[in-house]
Amino acid sequence: MNQDLLEEQKSSPRKQSLFTKLIIWFTLISLVPVILVSLISYYQAKTSLRQAAINEPEHASNLTVRYIQDWFDYRFTDLVSHSNDVQYKALLSSLVEGFQYSNQPLMEYVYSYDWASRVDRLSV
Repeated sequence: MNQDLLEEQKSSPRKQSLFTKLIIWFTLISLVPVILVSLISYYQAKTSLRQAAINEPEHASNLTVRYIQDWFDYRFTDLVSHSNDVQYKALLSSLVEGFQYSNQPLMEYVYSYDWASRVDRLSV
C-alpha cells in the first residue's frame, strides 16, 4: 500500500503538469481569435467614427442651407400672396398718395397722423 501511494504521488505531478500545460495551450489558442476579432472591431469602429466626424459637419451645413432656403421661400410666398391681395394694393396706393401730398420726408410722414388714419381706415 505504501508503495502504491508513492507511485501515485510520483505520477500525480505529471498529470497536473500535463493538465496545466493543456489549460495554458487551450487558453492561448482560444485567446488568439478573441484578440483578432477585437482588433478588427476596433479598427472598423475607429474608421467609421472618423468618417462620421467628417460627414457630420457637412450634413449639418446642408440642413442649415435647406432651412434658410425654406425660410426665404416662405417669405417670397407671403409677398406674392400679399401683393395679389386687393386690400393691400388699396392700402399701399393710399399711403403713396398721402406721402406725395404731404410734402414731408418719409420718416416724418410715417409717424404722422395722416399715415396712422389711412392705416386704421384701410387695414387688412
